[in-house]
Amino acid sequence: MNPEQIAETSKLKTSYVGSVALQFERWYDFNSLQSRTLEDAMKTQYTVALSMLFGFGLGVIAIQGLHAQAKPPVYTVTEANVTNVDAYMKEFVPVVQPLVKKSGGKIIASSLKPTAISGTPPNRVTINVWDSLAAAQAFYGSAEFKAAEAIGSKYATFTRFVVDGVPQ
Repeated sequence: MNPEQIAETSKLKTSYVGSVALQFERWYDFNSLQSRTLEDAMKTQYTVALSMLFGFGLGVIAIQGLHAQAKPPVYTVTEANVTNVDAYMKEFVPVVQPLVKKSGGKIIASSLKPTAISGTPPNRVTINVWDSLAAAQAFYGSAEFKAAEAIGSKYATFTRFVVDGVPQ
């Protein structure tokens, strides 16, 4: 080193900033620091890309779940003109109600005295809710229901229809 460089170096050593800079040069190899920085940047890019891909997949699954929940139920409405209420309530109702529940349906309304707003009401109305039209059709087409209906037909005439629900 020439005398000017030695003087300059001693000035840097006396100043705090110069001291920190010299220590920094001694502690770190700039070439390895640059290569580590590039490797870290690549790892970060891969991490971000994989996180975005995972988030997209999770979003797709969540949307599918929401679409599945958004399907409205279907309702079956049964109008019955009952001729023998006591026998109907003792022989038919205790048989058919557990079948509805077992098949996934829910009885949401049932009345022996529906109130007319217009026209003549039947003397019994029952409304069941089902997850889908297929579930309702499977129930009403089952052998168990047909056996129960044979009992109910002795005491009433039935009219049944399905009404689509609306999303809430």
